[in-house]
Amino acid sequence: MNKIKWPSCLQKIIMTLQEKRTTMLSKVDEWQTSGMSLAKFAKKNNIPSSTFSYWISKSKRLSNNNKSVTESSDFIRFSGDEFLPGITGQEIKLQYPNGVSLTLPTDTSIKDLKKLINF
Repeated sequence: MNKIKWPSCLQKIIMTLQEKRTTMLSKVDEWQTSGMSLAKFAKKNNIPSSTFSYWISKSKRLSNNNKSVTESSDFIRFSGDEFLPGITGQEIKLQYPNGVSLTLPTDTSIKDLKKLINF
């Protein structure tokens, strides 16, 4: 099987979302060490306080999810750039908490799945 070459527009979306997540997490970390109130920090950084509050809750959720995934044996750890073995004629569906869903062919590489899962 050949690896799937993602369209450049999807690669740009993935990178943009990854950059946004990185920025969001760094701002939350910066706020936690600043000693400022949420409202004051958000105002200083020109971020609507409701948006920043959402980022904080999302950061906590991500932190909790990472803990539970590493502590649970119910999950498969993706590593490397292998393909899913022995699966044919079906689809992989990813659904994000915001309601967006992606349907992918089963020969999607593990590396690409990791990029899509770890936003």
